[in-house]
Amino acid sequence: MSFTARAGATTALVGASGAGKTSFLNAGILPALERVAANAAMSECAPRTDVRASDDYRRRLVGVLVSKALQQCRQRLQVAAGTT
Repeated sequence: MSFTARAGATTALVGASGAGKTSFLNAGILPALERVAANAAMSECAPRTDVRASDDYRRRLVGVLVSKALQQCRQRLQVAAGTT
């Protein structure tokens, strides 16, 4: 399966029950979006000087924390939707 989603556009996955829509999202799209969000947060981060670590370490830490928060959010949504 492949598709192209334009920036700012709404894209729908449509298919019969059991066709693999949720599996497709969980295996590829959502983890990729988490990485993009984490990288964006890292690049926009202005590391605080009150933490004793390098700027690069603090930026990476922000990326890890954003990624973890998005993963937890996705898991909560799956539980709420009954898809886990």
